[in-house]
Amino acid sequence: MRKKKLRLLVTKYCERDCAGCCNKDIDLDALPVAQSYKGYKEISISGGEPLSDMYSLENVIKKIKRVNKSAKIYVYTSRSEEFDQFRYLMRLKISGITLTVHNKSDKLNFYKLNTKLADDFRPFREASLRLIVLKGVNIDPDIFGNGIWHLKNNVEWQEKCPLPEGEELMRVDWAVEDRQRDPESEEFQEIREDSEFSSEDGMRRMFRQAVTYRIVRCTILRRKFYVND
Repeated sequence: MRKKKLRLLVTKYCERDCAGCCNKDIDLDALPVAQSYKGYKEISISGGEPLSDMYSLENVIKKIKRVNKSAKIYVYTSRSEEFDQFRYLMRLKISGITLTVHNKSDKLNFYKLNTKLADDFRPFREASLRLIVLKGVNIDPDIFGNGIWHLKNNVEWQEKCPLPEGEELMRVDWAVEDRQRDPESEEFQEIREDSEFSSEDGMRRMFRQAVTYRIVRCTILRRKFYVND
């Protein structure tokens, strides 16, 4: 019987190397590929860092919405400096964002983000904004008087990160997503016609993201080659 909640990994790539990261205990390539998004009441999009490739993230969100209009969609991220990307996600009509603050640098970025949210909260007024603060970071609780964030403070990494009851963990098909990022592929040309990036400026941004992804991927593969050589 299918569970009601899905935790969906949309990418393996992340610029961080957190000591307690759950992904270090999991063979991400061995995870089952999500064949359908029907029947779920809630889908949490994670990674890697989902905001590292906004084009692919948008594509996955739209795939979900085409087949499951009632599912609540949440995006998990650690990019506390990306206010514009947060606003963009609201245009995609997701249910909310869960932001994790890992360290002091994240904390400073979060304070700036929170100020921008307070000044321009209208796009977020119907969304659930959840903040997870790792132990030792010490976010000032007084800033939550504006009611924007639901705070979970002093959170510790959990060994092997057990899934909550009623939730299952899957991933997208990496190969399909790779082709959809390639500006020369048929998939890329088809998706761009139905994309929020369809404007001239948006297409330039989408192309830069696709090229950046390929550069990052080549760099990672090169590092693995040298390590294994």
